[in-house]
Amino acid sequence: MSTINLNDVVHKIEAADSDLASSKFEDVRLSGSTFSEVSLAQSTFNNVLFDGSTITKASMVGVSFSDCQYEGMTIEGVPVKVLFETYQAAQKGSGKP
Repeated sequence: MSTINLNDVVHKIEAADSDLASSKFEDVRLSGSTFSEVSLAQSTFNNVLFDGSTITKASMVGVSFSDCQYEGMTIEGVPVKVLFETYQAAQKGSGKP
């Protein structure tokens, strides 16, 4: 496996049928990029801006979100804030903390 170091550059990358496992992206702008038929399994996203992004036909099995902003986010058309509010109300109604 080789390592390609890109530092302080502007490039458009087109990768197909490639194995880029264990890659690291830090302080990188990928705005407007398209990801299709991509595995991001076991990846970590920290301090990432997904604003205005669309995710379709994705597997989210075992995905964990924490300390995130959910304003305007929907799941299957349902606002996430409404889902949280409904869940919290159900927990209070059931006597669970």
